[in-house]
Amino acid sequence: MPRNSDEMLQIPLSENESLDIIRLEDMTILFVISERRGVQRRTVAKVNVSDVVKIAKFLVGIPGGKDGPEGS
Repeated sequence: MPRNSDEMLQIPLSENESLDIIRLEDMTILFVISERRGVQRRTVAKVNVSDVVKIAKFLVGIPGGKDGPEGS
């Protein structure tokens, strides 16, 4: 798993949790919810790059984010 800052974005969610977004060499993205408590847990979703583009467009309100490729 990548460790340098060019491949990973870590967003704190609380004192004990973070959202880690990790770009892999095969151009897929891992979304990881990391919980650091007595027992460390991680919830992982692996998303391909075309779906990541749709997610980004949806988040910023660009057409094509929710319904398909238009505007890509």
